[in-house]
Amino acid sequence: MPKILQGNWRGHSDRLKISNKHVYVIPKNGAAVSRVKSVKYRYLGHRTYKYYQKFTHGGSYSANIKISVNHRTVKVNGHYYRK
Repeated sequence: MPKILQGNWRGHSDRLKISNKHVYVIPKNGAAVSRVKSVKYRYLGHRTYKYYQKFTHGGSYSANIKISVNHRTVKVNGHYYRK
């Protein structure tokens, strides 16, 4: 993932953790998340990225990430997160 997106992002009811190897949405109640096998991303244009990840126990997930102009907020599937 691009360096500008990496790190911990806080949302209203959950947390978003982005690194080179995974993208996790972690609920505030501490529920478990699935292990990630691989993550691929691509630049769609105008501060927008699409990522696709495969899980080790099967299944996959994809979503769009849009970063704000000031790089302080991101939008993932309609949910906003702050640094």
